[in-house]
Amino acid sequence: MPTTLLDRSASSLARFSQHEVQALLDAARLFKQPGVAAGRRLLGRHVAVLSELPAGPSAEAFTEAASALGAQVVRIPVGAAHLDDPRSRRNTARVLGRLYCAVGCDGLGAGRASLLARWAGVPVFDAVASDTHPARLLGDLLTMCEHTHKSMHDIMLWVAGEAHTPLAQAWQSLAELTGLEVSTGGAGRSDFICQAQAARGPGAPLGLLAVQDGRAPRSLLAEQTENHRCMLQALLCEALT
Repeated sequence: MPTTLLDRSASSLARFSQHEVQALLDAARLFKQPGVAAGRRLLGRHVAVLSELPAGPSAEAFTEAASALGAQVVRIPVGAAHLDDPRSRRNTARVLGRLYCAVGCDGLGAGRASLLARWAGVPVFDAVASDTHPARLLGDLLTMCEHTHKSMHDIMLWVAGEAHTPLAQAWQSLAELTGLEVSTGGAGRSDFICQAQAARGPGAPLGLLAVQDGRAPRSLLAEQTENHRCMLQALLCEALT
């Protein structure tokens, strides 16, 4: 995968290619096969996680994925990194880049994460548990394919809410890469329903529901959780190996 993945590891699918999306899906599927762990492919590597204490869901997800790959994970409080201080944040970023091969951030924000990646020179993964992060979107796409045993272009997804929301736009971007059919006008004959975290409320289950034969939508929580982890591991491995 091109080294430009390093530049977009913190952001979105906007600059991914169709080939890259398929490669990540294939890699995540491989990690799920019985007896084929992630291969401890980051054994001996060191990664940092910038987060407040207690850690949020993105810090926990990144830590779990990196640890399962064999990496040594170091938690650094956001305040200790001094990223809001213009006089020290560039030096801090350069030190992080020398000490760690990747940095995970919990809600650092796209702007600060982009600057951190530029100055550190290593992949920076921000807010990996957010609705629109590539690990979440691609993990959910993998869940839909596995659940229906359909090709991507045969799956219909209804994204609840307005068409201009970040979640709807992210799914539309992924639809352009994969042929997935995405609607925001109504559930119709959709196979799945996706709802943003803000609409579900704090503590609600992951927002992908399967629609089957007119019955009440069914949660896919266990499948989503596993596929998000495997997809994040695929992104880490492609960025670092």
